[in-house]
Amino acid sequence: MTSDVVLVGAPEPARSFSAVVSLRLLEGKSDIDGAARMAGLSVQGLQRRLRSTGYTYKDILEVARRTRAVMLLTQTSVSIAEIAFSLGYDEQANFTRAFNRWLGCSPSTFRVQYGIDSFVLPEAGAN
Repeated sequence: MTSDVVLVGAPEPARSFSAVVSLRLLEGKSDIDGAARMAGLSVQGLQRRLRSTGYTYKDILEVARRTRAVMLLTQTSVSIAEIAFSLGYDEQANFTRAFNRWLGCSPSTFRVQYGIDSFVLPEAGAN
């Protein structure tokens, strides 16, 4: 499914591996060992293949986390702490720092500006 591929324009194997990373994030897992196993590679083999395309595991993980974080913040009411843990962060503060680095604001500010809090719901009984 192309929606699971966060590096759509990247060369292989980075593009396919981005789908593996995205799938693992759905389980709250972000370790390279499990991702390499899922791809049928050793960690060293995976790193070598990615390096040949100009990507690192960290690069792909960061893009996958950012993409998923934005989706969760704008399309769900899941708490920021739960989002952080679902993306493999041990602490919400680490997620908040990363998010601020990615988009220049905190997850809560982003949610207020672009998320579900920004949609105006019609009043009850309004047509």
